[in-house]
Amino acid sequence: MYSRLQLTLVRLVFANRLRAGVGISGCNRLRRAATTDTNHPVSVIFHANTVAPPASGQSLRKPLRMGVESSRDTMGFLSFDIEIADVFDLKPGESLDDYAPFSISVAAAVASDGGKRLWYSKNDDGSPKIQMDETDARDMLSYLERMQAENTPVFAWNGLHFDLRWLGHNAGQTGRAALIALASYDPMFQFFNRRGFPVSLAAVADGMGIGQSKLMDSADAPKEWQAGNHERVMEYVVGDCQMTNRIVEAITGRRFLRWRTKKGTYSSEPLPQLKTVAEVLRDPEPDQSWMRGPGLRRSDFTDWMPGGLLPR
Repeated sequence: MYSRLQLTLVRLVFANRLRAGVGISGCNRLRRAATTDTNHPVSVIFHANTVAPPASGQSLRKPLRMGVESSRDTMGFLSFDIEIADVFDLKPGESLDDYAPFSISVAAAVASDGGKRLWYSKNDDGSPKIQMDETDARDMLSYLERMQAENTPVFAWNGLHFDLRWLGHNAGQTGRAALIALASYDPMFQFFNRRGFPVSLAAVADGMGIGQSKLMDSADAPKEWQAGNHERVMEYVVGDCQMTNRIVEAITGRRFLRWRTKKGTYSSEPLPQLKTVAEVLRDPEPDQSWMRGPGLRRSDFTDWMPGGLLPR
């Protein structure tokens, strides 16, 4: 674990570099030095086709725009996703958070060039465990940190509110996960901050016409994993990462996000550039005065983060 002094030092340098408009890769290197736990060495569970690093001199701090930092020829990027191990059925009026905290069964990261990695823990006989161990959750955090330090943009759909929150929880390193989250890109959170409500990966995949759909309902993944259908769930989590990559490419190419509404119609929202979570948090909060009921608030996305980390 890391000390309060180390975390404070990282937070101050991170904020000062962002205010100065400097790339955050140097800040990531300091963060890695402060948060790496030598008692938990890296252990790759599955590896195929490593992620290609971006061209030198490119900064993760720059927003992604059409035909500039986002193209395959100038910069690679990756998307990641987790699947929870907890089995439950949501009842009417219930929220997913009602069943928190969550354990993780399997997680994946897929690069824009198609390279992919999977994380899950194994029993003594080599079979996948029901849930991921702390060591393997920390290994995934180390991987995401390393990619950010190499200026590879890291994406996740609702990664701020869900994936990094529970990855940090399972790793026992919430502060470390929070720093990764601030430097990551979450198009869903960026959309929420403009419109005031969330939108699902499936709805955007349909609206953007990416030609790929989800392989199963997310609620079925824990049941399939516990039933021993591990490869099917692995294909599912990889598929969600691939869908996110295609959506990112579509948004940066068209400069808008289009989704299928619950009424079955289609709507769109301009997104001229994709921003890091830290940049979105500096934008004004969404206008939700038109909404009925409490709804989801921006603070709900970040209330899991240690105090003092949020940009001011």
